[in-house]
Amino acid sequence: MIGVESTIPVVGVAANLMLAEPRFAAEYAPSDLCSDDGSTADRIAVRCITEPSAKTSRVVIEREGTSLAVTQDGVRQRWAPPAPYGADGCFELHGLDTKQDLEPLRKTWMLDEPKCRRSSSRAPVKITLKLAPPAVPMPCGPGFNEQASAQVTLLGAGKPRDLGALTNMCGPSWFSRAPDMNGITVAASDMGSVQRFAYQLGDRVYYVTDDGHVRAADLPCGARARFEIATVGRLQVPELPH
Repeated sequence: MIGVESTIPVVGVAANLMLAEPRFAAEYAPSDLCSDDGSTADRIAVRCITEPSAKTSRVVIEREGTSLAVTQDGVRQRWAPPAPYGADGCFELHGLDTKQDLEPLRKTWMLDEPKCRRSSSRAPVKITLKLAPPAVPMPCGPGFNEQASAQVTLLGAGKPRDLGALTNMCGPSWFSRAPDMNGITVAASDMGSVQRFAYQLGDRVYYVTDDGHVRAADLPCGARARFEIATVGRLQVPELPH
């Protein structure tokens, strides 16, 4: 989102770029999805890899009298924030600090190219997302789930991989299988939603940690992963029906 800085709740959004979901055969950080595209003191210009299907979107925001002109994917419109934000027509425009080529990452979108041919007769590699109670208990209130969070660990691809805590578990929690690829999502929702992903492309399993980075773990050449959820103790995470 590009708009009024440091407002809670967020107001005055001039442009909203929906960044592409983790579907890349690469390790990357969220900041790798965007690049400055010629920002100055008088305008913001950025490019990002966005939904749907990892297209490249461009946004330019320029001063226009006491308001701003917003051009997103070639469509231009006038924008002014709601009062009292920017009521005097004074705007500070800040682009991104880095300029980078987005195309190498974009080309790995859904790139499923194993180095060895996959065989249907070969047993898949079991990859498990294990959810366990945290070391320091975080109980919910009466009438809710027992724990407010769970520690998520990826097992089955070499050493255990820490995916961080799945919070918001005082509300519903569930897991689902990706409809467009070999992958799994575990999620919880209570005053906000939190998700953890793991998916296979090529000969690697990719997983998302709690800082938003996508990391990778190697699989045997040509192997196919089979994703499962395991819970410890009284944690319950049902599968979301298709």
